[in-house]
Amino acid sequence: MHILIVEDERALCDTIARSLRRLAYSVDCCYDGQSAAEMLAVERFDLVVLDLNLPGEDGMTVLRTLRERDRDTKVLILSARCEVADKVAGSMRARTTISPSPFTSMSSRRASAA
Repeated sequence: MHILIVEDERALCDTIARSLRRLAYSVDCCYDGQSAAEMLAVERFDLVVLDLNLPGEDGMTVLRTLRERDRDTKVLILSARCEVADKVAGSMRARTTISPSPFTSMSSRRASAA
């Protein structure tokens, strides 16, 4: 399985990629929306793990562009941006799953506990 991770927090992106590679997945990383759009235009992925809050093109723009030419690639939106409108807009696109970022939730709990 060929996976693209699109996440602007490099340490988080690299950690997820390293974990998936240990499980024998082929993984590429992008750290901004423009790079992701360029990679998706020339390369086929089985899964895209997509953050919504990206520099340059945001994740919803990347998803919209991908869906215009490819409705089959599975997309997992992993983001702290979980407003209802984002969930609805994202889930309207075929083969898209939205999951709140567990990393952000842990950070929020730590901050509120302090």
